[in-house]
Amino acid sequence: MTGTTRNIETRNFERDYFAQGRESGISIRGIRLFFVAITAAAMIFAVSGQSFSETIKFSDVRSSDWFYESVMTLAGEGIVNGYADGTYRPGKSVTKAEALKMIIQAAEVSVREIEEYENWMTGIYEAAVERDIIPAEGFNGKGTATREEIAGYIVRAMDWTDDSYKENIFADTNDRNINILYTKDIVTGSKEHDGYYFYPRNKVTRAELSTLIVRLSNARKEVTGEIAFSAKEPMKDPECFIKEQPLTEDDFIKALLYMGKNKDYSHTFTYPKSYGLSTNVTARKDLFDKAETAYSYVFSRYPEYFTVTNKMHMSMTSNLKNSTLTLTLGNKDFSTEEMVYMQNSFEASCDSVLENLIAMGTITGKMTDVQKAKQLFIYVACNNKYDRTLASVSYTGYGATQNGTSVCQGYAAMFNMLCKKCGIVVMGITGKGHGAGTTEEHIWSLTMLDGEWSHTDVTYGDPLPDRAGRYLIEYFNVPASRMRADHTWDASEFPA
Repeated sequence: MTGTTRNIETRNFERDYFAQGRESGISIRGIRLFFVAITAAAMIFAVSGQSFSETIKFSDVRSSDWFYESVMTLAGEGIVNGYADGTYRPGKSVTKAEALKMIIQAAEVSVREIEEYENWMTGIYEAAVERDIIPAEGFNGKGTATREEIAGYIVRAMDWTDDSYKENIFADTNDRNINILYTKDIVTGSKEHDGYYFYPRNKVTRAELSTLIVRLSNARKEVTGEIAFSAKEPMKDPECFIKEQPLTEDDFIKALLYMGKNKDYSHTFTYPKSYGLSTNVTARKDLFDKAETAYSYVFSRYPEYFTVTNKMHMSMTSNLKNSTLTLTLGNKDFSTEEMVYMQNSFEASCDSVLENLIAMGTITGKMTDVQKAKQLFIYVACNNKYDRTLASVSYTGYGATQNGTSVCQGYAAMFNMLCKKCGIVVMGITGKGHGAGTTEEHIWSLTMLDGEWSHTDVTYGDPLPDRAGRYLIEYFNVPASRMRADHTWDASEFPA
């Protein structure tokens, strides 16, 4: 990535990362990232597919919230309700009794009807003891439930204790129950710089429990055959949200990931005067630098969400009361309206592709992640063609799904999105590709298969000249040691 200019004195700087694919005799590989135009003004801040009631409203639950569909689904089914003041209080902690009741209902554990004189928890407690979900003595239903305790309730209620599962997923726990829930797509954890964290001792909120209950209910329906294996909303991403005043690189990573996933291509943050941004040049520059680094991070790792964006603009304006920082994701070739349309079309096309593969029996619920990922690799390689003209649309997943032509960004975006909709852990990786005496900027995929990270490069797996049905399987599920033969990357930045 080349082309860097800065002018700190005027508080304007622009980074234009641009690498044009070049013909090498065998193939062309290209990756574009226009990044970053920044201006500081004169100083004078879900589980989709669920049915839910549109008539139910909570003043503190917005359609843009990550827990929105889960809460509204359960509210529409009468499983949860709000408070008299019209709020849901998604951040409020839940008690062990409340969590246990909802888990037993979702798992459809049989509970006897209680008499009028009995406590509402009596039948639930008896059923939970009988199923060894909780101990016969020492259960404090009024106590606040932790994430680790909830994991145990769910696994035992579903009788998943003997299932195979992946270990060593989270940096802060290797609890068996938590690993089982991760393998079952019930929990995801949070991505930090040194790995994924589950925070097992944290209290469970009403928003978190609602999301878990919807996922648990869907898992039970798949097990019992009430619903067939189907395309899913990606569930293997770290939890992302927007802080009111992001300050750290990780804050900006979560905020930008949220923006990309929700097609919220412009967001403004307000910082009170106490943050000192209106007078402290160093503090402003530090904030810009962290946001800039965060954008490079999410662009590299999540091509499926940033497939139509290739630049970020940052602007800050201050007055006597506060400073506002606006982050705007864009594309030099497309308007915001076009970007939203292209991203929506890309995601809808991936849904359609996976539904067709499932209908044909190419992808089934009984297949392992390796088997599913292999079929997706073959599909993308055989239904996409490398665009030698390097048209702007070919740098997007839209080009891959709508036109059947793209460059590496389109290949990676399509493969990653399809993997995520199958519940496969996948991420993008940027580096350089080497072939026929040339070295070019490149993006491909890392997949978590059989509990290990491996490399998959669908672009290189679709050799030139393009021929129908031809693919190179040696670029699927490749260990790092073998991938280094014609790829290089910063090993300190990626897990494999």
